[in-house]
Amino acid sequence: MIYTTFRPLKDRQLNKSTSQKSTQIRPHNLSVALSILALAVSGLSFWESHEARRINYETSLPAISATVELTEPLTAGKQIYFKVILDNFGRSPAKHMMAFVSYRFAPSGEEFKPRFANSMEES
Repeated sequence: MIYTTFRPLKDRQLNKSTSQKSTQIRPHNLSVALSILALAVSGLSFWESHEARRINYETSLPAISATVELTEPLTAGKQIYFKVILDNFGRSPAKHMMAFVSYRFAPSGEEFKPRFANSMEES
């Protein structure tokens, strides 16, 4: 019984609030424009911070440059001696490296075709 007594009062309050002008409920054009602008600035800020993080990560990786030099001139019938110089440049050192050296000889008239690990498996 108590519920039925207060129910008409609730209905009257709902009808009163919905009968007000509907323009007061709608957001103003300025606030919509500012919200869209803030969303765009937020998206650009996210993209820029993501790019900066990626660049920071890439520059922190070790980078190695290999240079090969002959220690003696090439002569027929003698062994070939060469040295490989590894330059480590980057913020962190390159640790636990394994070097794989591969070489082959061909007649001077044959065209040079480099063969790397992937191309060796194919042939």
